[in-house]
Amino acid sequence: MTNYGTIPTSSSPGPSSTTEYISRAKERVKEGLADRRPWKLMFNIRSFNFPGNLSEAISRDEPLVVFSRTIDDRVVLVVLGVLTIVFLLLTDATPNILWSLFIGAAFVLVHASFRRTDDLYDEESGSLISSS
Repeated sequence: MTNYGTIPTSSSPGPSSTTEYISRAKERVKEGLADRRPWKLMFNIRSFNFPGNLSEAISRDEPLVVFSRTIDDRVVLVVLGVLTIVFLLLTDATPNILWSLFIGAAFVLVHASFRRTDDLYDEESGSLISSS
């Protein structure tokens, strides 16, 4: 007789139900830890398939298919972008992230305004660009 899938009930609420809950939680944790795999299997370098170049890393071999319909990459990008913004607004981290973006933009603008351009390398001509 197995009671798998049944919800255990306790007739008397009180300390015994709390200890039953804790003991059931401990048993579940022990069962979950019993099925662990070694770390060597998780971080096996031979199981990784690194892309050969940037275009392979960006492009997908198989398109996303949901309910037998192919979803375009642009749709996935827009949906994930909108979900990111929505979830960002639902958290308390929004002001911190916005301040970080503003400070980063300020550093970029300061760098761009003080950067000397007379020692830049021109890839097309293969030489330094002169300012005169």
